[in-house]
Amino acid sequence: MDETVSSSTAQRRVSRHHEREFFTAIQRGRDLAADLDKAVLKLHQRFPHSILILEDQTGWPVRTFGNDEEVKRTGDEWKRVPLLFNNHQFGCIRYMGAVGKLSNMDVIEIVLSLIEIEHWAEVESERRGEKVQRLLSEGVTESVTRLLSLCGLVESCGYILVAMELSTKADKFLHMDELRKFMLARLWRYESTMDFIAFRQGGLIGIFPGELEDRKKWEETVEDCIVQWNHYQERQSSPLAMEVHACVSFVESLHQLDNGIRRIDATLQLADKWNLSGLIRPRFSRTLTTDMLCNLADRQILEMVEGTLGALRAAENEELLQTLRIYLLFNQNAAQTARALYIHRNTLLYRIKNIEEILGLNLRNTAQLSAVWFALEGLEFLESSGLGKNLNGKDAQRQ
Repeated sequence: MDETVSSSTAQRRVSRHHEREFFTAIQRGRDLAADLDKAVLKLHQRFPHSILILEDQTGWPVRTFGNDEEVKRTGDEWKRVPLLFNNHQFGCIRYMGAVGKLSNMDVIEIVLSLIEIEHWAEVESERRGEKVQRLLSEGVTESVTRLLSLCGLVESCGYILVAMELSTKADKFLHMDELRKFMLARLWRYESTMDFIAFRQGGLIGIFPGELEDRKKWEETVEDCIVQWNHYQERQSSPLAMEVHACVSFVESLHQLDNGIRRIDATLQLADKWNLSGLIRPRFSRTLTTDMLCNLADRQILEMVEGTLGALRAAENEELLQTLRIYLLFNQNAAQTARALYIHRNTLLYRIKNIEEILGLNLRNTAQLSAVWFALEGLEFLESSGLGKNLNGKDAQRQ
Protein backbone atom coordinates (compact mmCIF):
# COMPACT_ATOMS: atom_id res chain seq x y z
CA MET A 1 0.00 0.00 0.00
CA ASP A 2 1.24 3.46 -0.88
CA GLU A 3 1.96 5.16 2.43
CA THR A 4 2.48 8.59 0.89
CA VAL A 5 -0.20 11.16 1.56
CA SER A 6 -1.30 13.46 -1.25
CA SER A 7 -0.90 17.20 -0.72
CA SER A 8 -4.66 17.74 -0.98
CA THR A 9 -5.27 15.13 1.73
CA ALA A 10 -2.65 16.76 3.95
CA GLN A 11 -4.24 20.17 3.42
CA ARG A 12 -7.65 18.80 4.38
CA ARG A 13 -6.17 17.34 7.57
CA VAL A 14 -4.51 20.66 8.42
CA SER A 15 -7.78 22.47 7.66
CA ARG A 16 -9.74 20.15 9.95
CA HIS A 17 -7.10 20.66 12.65
CA HIS A 18 -7.45 24.46 12.40
CA GLU A 19 -11.23 24.18 12.48
CA ARG A 20 -11.17 22.05 15.63
CA GLU A 21 -8.68 24.45 17.21
CA PHE A 22 -10.85 27.44 16.33
CA PHE A 23 -14.14 26.03 17.56
CA THR A 24 -12.48 24.81 20.75
CA ALA A 25 -11.03 28.28 21.38
CA ILE A 26 -14.31 30.05 20.62
CA GLN A 27 -16.31 27.72 22.83
CA ARG A 28 -13.72 28.14 25.56
CA GLY A 29 -14.24 31.90 25.44
CA ARG A 30 -18.00 31.53 25.67
CA ASP A 31 -17.70 29.12 28.58
CA LEU A 32 -15.36 31.47 30.45
CA ALA A 33 -17.70 34.42 29.89
CA ALA A 34 -20.60 32.33 31.23
CA ASP A 35 -18.52 31.32 34.28
CA LEU A 36 -17.71 34.95 34.98
CA ASP A 37 -21.37 35.94 34.69
CA LYS A 38 -22.37 33.20 37.14
CA ALA A 39 -19.70 34.20 39.66
CA VAL A 40 -20.70 37.89 39.68
CA LEU A 41 -24.42 37.06 39.69
CA LYS A 42 -23.90 34.71 42.63
CA LEU A 43 -22.36 37.56 44.63
CA HIS A 44 -25.11 39.98 43.64
CA GLN A 45 -27.81 37.52 44.69
CA ARG A 46 -26.42 37.72 48.21
CA PHE A 47 -26.97 41.48 48.15
CA PRO A 48 -29.86 41.99 45.67
CA HIS A 49 -30.53 45.61 46.68
CA SER A 50 -26.96 46.73 46.08
CA ILE A 51 -25.23 47.89 42.92
CA LEU A 52 -22.14 45.90 41.94
CA ILE A 53 -19.65 46.80 39.23
CA LEU A 54 -16.79 44.46 38.41
CA GLU A 55 -13.82 46.42 37.08
CA ASP A 56 -10.63 44.98 35.62
CA GLN A 57 -7.20 46.28 36.55
CA THR A 58 -7.42 48.98 33.85
CA GLY A 59 -10.68 50.35 35.24
CA TRP A 60 -12.96 48.92 32.55
CA PRO A 61 -16.46 47.93 33.83
CA VAL A 62 -16.57 44.22 32.99
CA ARG A 63 -19.97 43.41 34.48
CA THR A 64 -22.63 45.56 36.14
CA PHE A 65 -25.59 44.57 38.29
CA GLY A 66 -28.01 47.20 39.55
CA ASN A 67 -30.18 50.15 38.59
CA ASP A 68 -28.87 51.85 35.43
CA GLU A 69 -29.44 55.37 36.76
CA GLU A 70 -27.72 54.62 40.06
CA VAL A 71 -24.75 53.10 38.26
CA LYS A 72 -24.02 56.50 36.67
CA ARG A 73 -23.57 58.15 40.04
CA THR A 74 -20.06 59.10 41.09
CA GLY A 75 -18.53 60.25 44.32
CA ASP A 76 -17.79 58.99 47.79
CA GLU A 77 -20.85 56.73 47.92
CA TRP A 78 -18.95 54.03 46.06
CA LYS A 79 -16.90 51.55 48.04
CA ARG A 80 -14.28 49.23 46.61
CA VAL A 81 -13.07 45.71 47.31
CA PRO A 82 -9.78 44.84 45.60
CA LEU A 83 -9.60 41.55 43.71
CA LEU A 84 -6.38 40.00 44.96
CA PHE A 85 -4.62 36.77 44.07
CA ASN A 86 -1.06 35.89 45.07
CA ASN A 87 -0.54 39.48 46.28
CA HIS A 88 -1.43 40.89 42.86
CA GLN A 89 -4.50 43.03 42.19
CA PHE A 90 -6.54 42.04 39.12
CA GLY A 91 -9.26 44.65 39.49
CA CYS A 92 -11.93 45.53 42.03
CA ILE A 93 -15.58 45.25 42.94
CA ARG A 94 -17.13 48.70 43.13
CA TYR A 95 -20.38 48.68 45.06
CA MET A 96 -23.05 50.89 46.55
CA GLY A 97 -25.47 49.76 49.22
CA ALA A 98 -25.49 47.39 52.16
CA VAL A 99 -22.95 44.73 51.30
CA GLY A 100 -21.02 44.41 54.50
CA LYS A 101 -17.42 43.36 54.67
CA LEU A 102 -16.32 41.09 51.82
CA SER A 103 -13.39 38.76 52.36
CA ASN A 104 -11.05 37.34 49.74
CA MET A 105 -13.00 34.07 49.88
CA ASP A 106 -16.16 35.93 48.89
CA VAL A 107 -14.59 37.10 45.62
CA ILE A 108 -12.02 34.41 44.82
CA GLU A 109 -14.31 32.75 42.25
CA ILE A 110 -14.70 36.07 40.45
CA VAL A 111 -10.95 36.70 40.53
CA LEU A 112 -10.11 33.32 39.02
CA SER A 113 -12.78 33.65 36.34
CA LEU A 114 -11.50 37.12 35.42
CA ILE A 115 -7.89 35.89 35.19
CA GLU A 116 -8.89 32.99 32.96
CA ILE A 117 -10.96 34.95 30.49
CA GLU A 118 -8.32 37.68 30.20
CA HIS A 119 -5.66 35.06 29.51
CA TRP A 120 -7.88 33.45 26.87
CA ALA A 121 -8.43 36.78 25.09
CA GLU A 122 -4.72 37.61 25.07
CA VAL A 123 -3.74 34.21 23.68
CA GLU A 124 -6.47 34.46 21.04
CA SER A 125 -5.24 37.94 20.05
CA GLU A 126 -1.69 36.60 19.67
CA ARG A 127 -2.97 33.81 17.40
CA ARG A 128 -4.89 36.28 15.27
CA GLY A 129 -1.80 38.45 15.02
CA GLU A 130 -0.03 35.52 13.36
CA LYS A 131 -2.85 35.31 10.81
CA VAL A 132 -2.50 39.03 10.03
CA GLN A 133 1.21 38.55 9.37
CA ARG A 134 0.40 35.68 7.05
CA LEU A 135 -2.14 37.87 5.25
CA LEU A 136 0.50 40.53 4.64
CA SER A 137 3.02 37.92 3.53
CA GLU A 138 0.83 35.83 1.19
CA GLY A 139 -2.00 38.20 0.29
CA VAL A 140 -5.72 37.40 0.25
CA THR A 141 -5.43 33.77 -0.82
CA GLU A 142 -8.06 31.10 -0.31
CA SER A 143 -6.15 29.48 2.55
CA VAL A 144 -5.51 32.82 4.30
CA THR A 145 -9.16 33.80 3.91
CA ARG A 146 -10.14 30.48 5.46
CA LEU A 147 -7.81 31.02 8.43
CA LEU A 148 -9.14 34.54 9.01
CA SER A 149 -12.69 33.19 8.92
CA LEU A 150 -11.84 30.46 11.41
CA CYS A 151 -10.36 33.11 13.70
CA GLY A 152 -13.58 35.07 13.84
CA LEU A 153 -13.44 37.42 10.84
CA VAL A 154 -17.00 37.38 9.53
CA GLU A 155 -17.91 38.05 5.91
CA SER A 156 -19.03 41.64 5.39
CA CYS A 157 -19.62 44.23 2.66
CA GLY A 158 -16.95 46.38 4.31
CA TYR A 159 -14.54 46.55 7.25
CA ILE A 160 -13.40 49.23 9.66
CA LEU A 161 -9.72 48.92 10.58
CA VAL A 162 -8.65 50.27 13.97
CA ALA A 163 -4.93 50.25 14.81
CA MET A 164 -3.22 51.58 17.93
CA GLU A 165 0.38 51.48 19.09
CA LEU A 166 2.72 53.27 21.44
CA SER A 167 4.46 56.30 20.00
CA THR A 168 7.12 56.35 22.73
CA LYS A 169 10.07 54.96 20.80
CA ALA A 170 12.42 54.18 23.67
CA ASP A 171 9.87 52.15 25.63
CA LYS A 172 7.53 50.89 22.90
CA PHE A 173 8.34 47.20 23.15
CA LEU A 174 8.92 47.29 26.90
CA HIS A 175 5.41 48.60 27.62
CA MET A 176 3.37 47.44 24.62
CA ASP A 177 1.77 44.62 26.64
CA GLU A 178 0.28 47.18 28.98
CA LEU A 179 -1.22 49.10 26.07
CA ARG A 180 -2.50 45.90 24.47
CA LYS A 181 -4.35 44.80 27.60
CA PHE A 182 -5.81 48.25 28.13
CA MET A 183 -7.12 48.67 24.58
CA LEU A 184 -8.17 45.03 24.23
CA ALA A 185 -10.59 45.48 27.13
CA ARG A 186 -12.17 48.51 25.44
CA LEU A 187 -12.45 46.97 21.97
CA TRP A 188 -13.56 43.52 23.15
CA ARG A 189 -15.61 44.66 26.17
CA TYR A 190 -15.44 41.16 27.72
CA GLU A 191 -18.20 39.88 25.46
CA SER A 192 -18.73 36.15 25.01
CA THR A 193 -17.67 36.36 21.35
CA MET A 194 -14.64 38.48 20.51
CA ASP A 195 -14.46 40.45 17.26
CA PHE A 196 -11.30 40.08 15.18
CA ILE A 197 -8.72 41.80 17.37
CA ALA A 198 -5.07 40.94 16.83
CA PHE A 199 -1.89 41.82 18.69
CA ARG A 200 0.82 43.30 16.51
CA GLN A 201 4.31 44.59 17.09
CA GLY A 202 4.00 47.66 19.30
CA GLY A 203 0.21 47.47 19.71
CA LEU A 204 -2.90 45.91 18.21
CA ILE A 205 -5.36 46.09 15.32
CA GLY A 206 -9.10 45.45 15.19
CA ILE A 207 -10.98 44.49 12.02
CA PHE A 208 -14.71 45.10 12.45
CA PRO A 209 -17.59 44.62 10.00
CA GLY A 210 -18.91 48.04 9.03
CA GLU A 211 -19.58 50.66 6.40
CA LEU A 212 -17.80 53.88 5.51
CA GLU A 213 -20.38 55.84 7.53
CA ASP A 214 -19.23 53.96 10.67
CA ARG A 215 -15.75 55.39 10.44
CA LYS A 216 -16.64 58.64 12.23
CA LYS A 217 -18.10 56.72 15.17
CA TRP A 218 -14.98 54.58 15.44
CA GLU A 219 -12.75 57.65 15.31
CA GLU A 220 -14.67 59.07 18.28
CA THR A 221 -14.33 55.74 20.10
CA VAL A 222 -10.58 55.67 19.53
CA GLU A 223 -10.13 59.25 20.67
CA ASP A 224 -12.07 58.41 23.84
CA CYS A 225 -9.87 55.33 24.40
CA ILE A 226 -6.75 57.50 24.14
CA VAL A 227 -8.17 59.95 26.69
CA GLN A 228 -8.88 57.02 29.03
CA TRP A 229 -5.33 55.74 28.51
CA ASN A 230 -3.89 59.11 29.51
CA HIS A 231 -6.06 59.22 32.64
CA TYR A 232 -5.07 55.65 33.47
CA GLN A 233 -1.39 56.59 33.37
CA GLU A 234 -2.08 59.53 35.67
CA ARG A 235 -3.80 57.25 38.18
CA GLN A 236 -0.87 54.85 38.01
CA SER A 237 1.54 57.75 38.61
CA SER A 238 3.60 56.50 35.70
CA PRO A 239 6.98 58.25 35.48
CA LEU A 240 6.83 57.92 31.68
CA ALA A 241 4.35 59.68 29.44
CA MET A 242 3.55 56.77 27.12
CA GLU A 243 1.73 58.44 24.27
CA VAL A 244 -0.33 56.55 21.72
CA HIS A 245 -0.98 57.09 18.05
CA ALA A 246 -3.85 55.45 16.24
CA CYS A 247 -5.45 55.22 12.83
CA VAL A 248 -8.96 54.31 11.63
CA SER A 249 -9.53 53.29 8.03
CA PHE A 250 -12.08 51.52 5.84
CA VAL A 251 -11.90 48.87 3.13
CA GLU A 252 -14.78 47.85 0.94
CA SER A 253 -14.11 44.11 0.85
CA LEU A 254 -12.00 41.29 2.21
CA HIS A 255 -9.88 41.35 -0.95
CA GLN A 256 -8.67 44.87 -0.07
CA LEU A 257 -7.79 43.97 3.51
CA ASP A 258 -4.04 43.46 3.07
CA ASN A 259 -3.63 46.79 1.26
CA GLY A 260 -5.79 48.49 3.89
CA ILE A 261 -3.51 47.23 6.67
CA ARG A 262 -0.40 48.30 4.74
CA ARG A 263 -1.87 51.78 4.33
CA ILE A 264 -2.49 52.02 8.07
CA ASP A 265 1.06 50.78 8.72
CA ALA A 266 2.46 53.46 6.42
CA THR A 267 0.44 56.14 8.20
CA LEU A 268 1.62 55.01 11.65
CA GLN A 269 5.22 54.72 10.44
CA LEU A 270 5.06 58.34 9.33
CA ALA A 271 3.51 59.30 12.68
CA ASP A 272 6.29 57.39 14.46
CA LYS A 273 8.96 59.13 12.42
CA TRP A 274 7.63 62.55 13.33
CA ASN A 275 6.66 61.70 16.94
CA LEU A 276 2.97 62.36 16.32
CA SER A 277 0.42 61.12 18.86
CA GLY A 278 -3.34 60.81 19.02
CA LEU A 279 -5.64 59.87 16.15
CA ILE A 280 -3.82 60.14 12.83
CA ARG A 281 -6.12 60.29 9.84
CA PRO A 282 -4.82 58.64 6.66
CA ARG A 283 -4.60 61.04 3.78
CA PHE A 284 -6.91 58.91 1.65
CA SER A 285 -10.17 57.56 2.96
CA ARG A 286 -10.96 55.67 -0.25
CA THR A 287 -9.44 52.30 -1.00
CA LEU A 288 -9.65 53.17 -4.70
CA THR A 289 -6.33 55.04 -4.51
CA THR A 290 -4.37 52.04 -3.29
CA ASP A 291 -6.13 49.77 -5.77
CA MET A 292 -5.15 52.08 -8.63
CA LEU A 293 -1.52 52.15 -7.49
CA CYS A 294 -1.46 48.34 -7.28
CA ASN A 295 -2.42 48.19 -10.94
CA LEU A 296 0.39 50.49 -12.06
CA ALA A 297 3.98 49.54 -12.81
CA ASP A 298 6.71 51.09 -10.66
CA ARG A 299 7.88 53.17 -13.59
CA GLN A 300 4.39 54.63 -14.08
CA ILE A 301 4.11 55.54 -10.40
CA LEU A 302 7.57 57.11 -10.44
CA GLU A 303 6.72 59.17 -13.49
CA MET A 304 3.53 60.41 -11.80
CA VAL A 305 5.44 61.25 -8.59
CA GLU A 306 8.21 63.06 -10.46
CA GLY A 307 5.75 64.91 -12.66
CA THR A 308 3.89 66.28 -9.64
CA LEU A 309 6.48 66.68 -6.88
CA GLY A 310 9.48 67.34 -9.13
CA ALA A 311 12.23 69.38 -7.47
CA LEU A 312 10.61 69.02 -4.06
CA ARG A 313 12.17 65.55 -3.92
CA ALA A 314 15.70 66.88 -4.23
CA ALA A 315 17.91 66.26 -1.19
CA GLU A 316 18.09 69.97 -0.32
CA ASN A 317 14.27 70.12 -0.14
CA GLU A 318 13.77 67.08 2.07
CA GLU A 319 12.62 69.29 4.97
CA LEU A 320 9.98 70.91 2.77
CA LEU A 321 8.75 67.52 1.53
CA GLN A 322 8.29 66.25 5.08
CA THR A 323 6.60 69.51 6.04
CA LEU A 324 4.13 68.99 3.19
CA ARG A 325 3.40 65.46 4.36
CA ILE A 326 2.66 66.55 7.92
CA TYR A 327 0.67 69.57 6.74
CA LEU A 328 -1.67 67.36 4.69
CA LEU A 329 -1.75 64.71 7.41
CA PHE A 330 -3.31 67.35 9.68
CA ASN A 331 -5.79 68.42 7.00
CA GLN A 332 -3.89 71.67 6.36
CA ASN A 333 -4.32 72.82 9.95
CA ALA A 334 -1.44 75.27 10.40
CA ALA A 335 -1.53 75.35 14.22
CA GLN A 336 -1.46 71.55 14.64
CA THR A 337 1.23 71.14 11.99
CA ALA A 338 3.45 73.77 13.58
CA ARG A 339 3.14 72.07 16.98
CA ALA A 340 3.97 68.67 15.48
CA LEU A 341 7.07 70.08 13.76
CA TYR A 342 8.10 72.18 16.79
CA ILE A 343 8.26 75.34 14.70
CA HIS A 344 6.53 78.72 14.81
CA ARG A 345 3.35 79.08 12.79
CA ASN A 346 4.90 81.84 10.68
CA THR A 347 7.83 79.54 9.86
CA LEU A 348 5.36 76.92 8.68
CA LEU A 349 3.50 79.40 6.48
CA TYR A 350 6.82 80.49 4.97
CA ARG A 351 7.64 76.85 4.15
CA ILE A 352 4.21 76.31 2.59
CA LYS A 353 4.75 79.35 0.38
CA ASN A 354 8.12 77.92 -0.75
CA ILE A 355 6.50 74.55 -1.45
CA GLU A 356 3.83 76.12 -3.62
CA GLU A 357 6.46 78.08 -5.55
CA ILE A 358 8.60 74.98 -6.14
CA LEU A 359 5.62 72.90 -7.26
CA GLY A 360 4.00 75.70 -9.19
CA LEU A 361 0.72 74.80 -7.51
CA ASN A 362 -1.84 76.33 -5.19
CA LEU A 363 -2.65 73.98 -2.31
CA ARG A 364 -5.99 75.74 -1.86
CA ASN A 365 -6.99 74.59 -5.34
CA THR A 366 -8.91 71.31 -4.91
CA ALA A 367 -7.81 69.73 -8.19
CA GLN A 368 -4.15 70.62 -7.66
CA LEU A 369 -4.29 69.49 -4.04
CA SER A 370 -5.72 66.12 -5.11
CA ALA A 371 -2.81 65.65 -7.51
CA VAL A 372 -0.34 66.32 -4.68
CA TRP A 373 -2.17 63.90 -2.40
CA PHE A 374 -2.05 61.18 -5.02
CA ALA A 375 1.64 61.75 -5.72
CA LEU A 376 2.52 61.54 -2.02
CA GLU A 377 0.46 58.38 -1.74
CA GLY A 378 2.35 56.93 -4.68
CA LEU A 379 5.69 57.87 -3.13
CA GLU A 380 4.83 56.22 0.18
CA PHE A 381 3.37 53.22 -1.63
CA LEU A 382 6.79 52.59 -3.17
CA GLU A 383 8.67 53.33 0.04
CA SER A 384 6.53 51.09 2.28
CA SER A 385 6.11 48.19 -0.16
CA GLY A 386 9.75 48.08 -1.22
CA LEU A 387 8.73 47.64 -4.85
CA GLY A 388 10.90 50.42 -6.20
CA LYS A 389 14.63 50.02 -5.59
CA ASN A 390 15.49 53.48 -6.80
CA LEU A 391 12.99 56.25 -6.20
CA ASN A 392 14.70 58.51 -8.69
CA GLY A 393 13.18 56.57 -11.52
CA LYS A 394 16.12 54.30 -12.44
CA ASP A 395 15.69 50.54 -12.17
CA ALA A 396 11.99 50.14 -11.34
CA GLN A 397 11.25 46.54 -10.43
CA ARG A 398 7.78 46.10 -11.89
CA GLN A 399 7.52 46.86 -15.57
